[in-house]
Amino acid sequence: MIKVKDGVPAREPVPYFLDQSGTPETLALLLDLSWTDPALGVQDAAWWRKENTEGELGVSKKWGAEVLTIDATRKVMKVARKYVAMTAAEKAARDALTAEQWMAQIAARRYTAETAGTTIEGMPMDTGRDSQG
Repeated sequence: MIKVKDGVPAREPVPYFLDQSGTPETLALLLDLSWTDPALGVQDAAWWRKENTEGELGVSKKWGAEVLTIDATRKVMKVARKYVAMTAAEKAARDALTAEQWMAQIAARRYTAETAGTTIEGMPMDTGRDSQG
């Protein structure tokens, strides 16, 4: 979830006093916090689900700065990272990785993609390990 306040996205965690169960009802509440106590300071903010929009990482490229784009119609935060060319030193370090290290990196990336969540017909879906069960 990414905080949106005055049309500006920010990576801030959902406050502890809000239910973070991830149910559709809870997610709807995080989109409109006008019902909260003004003393909590979140009435004019919302937490939107994130949607990864980045493609495949090309050869000799690495992930750069994160770009957050607001999709106000769907109330979703589109998240992408820029592609940056690797330096010669980074290429050499990459080429020195063992097969086991490559497998570990691939598994970590797969897990990230698998548990990132998705949206189906406008309804956010949790794809974490618990929800898969």
